Amino acid sequence: MEHRIKVQALGPAIVVAISVGLSLVVSTIVVAKAWQDQPEARVSAYRDISVKGKAVRRISSDHVTWSIGLQGQADTLPKAYDLLEASVRRVKGFLMNQSLEAGEWAEHPIKTTVHYVRDKKGKLTQDITGYTLSQELVVSTSRVQIVKGAAADVTTLIREGIRVVSGNPEYTAMGLAKVKTSILADATADARRRAELMVEQSGGVLGPAQSVHQGVIQVTRPHSTTVSSWGIYDTSTIEKDASVVVTAVFSVQASE
Repeated sequence: MEHRIKVQALGPAIVVAISVGLSLVVSTIVVAKAWQDQPEARVSAYRDISVKGKAVRRISSDHVTWSIGLQGQADTLPKAYDLLEASVRRVKGFLMNQSLEAGEWAEHPIKTTVHYVRDKKGKLTQDITGYTLSQELVVSTSRVQIVKGAAADVTTLIREGIRVVSGNPEYTAMGLAKVKTSILADATADARRRAELMVEQSGGVLGPAQSVHQGVIQVTRPHSTTVSSWGIYDTSTIEKDASVVVTAVFSVQASE
């Protein structure tokens, strides 16, 4: 009777010991398997390298668009038209004095705005107080320097009492498409140089490119750091910086 009690008391302890032993064996197998797989994981992680490369090219605008708004306002439509026509003639003379030719600008259609009297409650009535006629002249030419000077001098017309609203000249580079190919090549070459430096320092050998992803072209003011995921095309300056970033993936081989 006493013997059976001892065996039963030792029973749970034996079970626990066996369980612990099995756990240790299983754990050892798992660790050994993980250690065995680790070198393969390291090799896989270093089979390729992803590097960004950038290129910047200074370009000069070869086209400009400049908008000039004019107005004639009077209590009657004929008077408003006469004022507008006089302003248009004066602006055309100004442009010709700036060495711009008639074929380098275009006249947009005249827009008419009718002004009505308001009653005591602020509501519009059918009574007319006057008219405003507006017209836009748009200069479009490759002579960017001449337009730059003309835009700076247009304030002389305001001093004469002419109602003129000058827009900012918009400078564009029509030859940008030709530049894109070369800056993409430069950016890819820059990515390879960076990758070679990194791989050589780690004792590997850089292989061929596996893929190259082009970012959007950014056209900004010179030395600007502004970028956009949709791309930027700044038209405020004649000189611009065209830049692009590419992401290149290269294969990496172990050094022999």
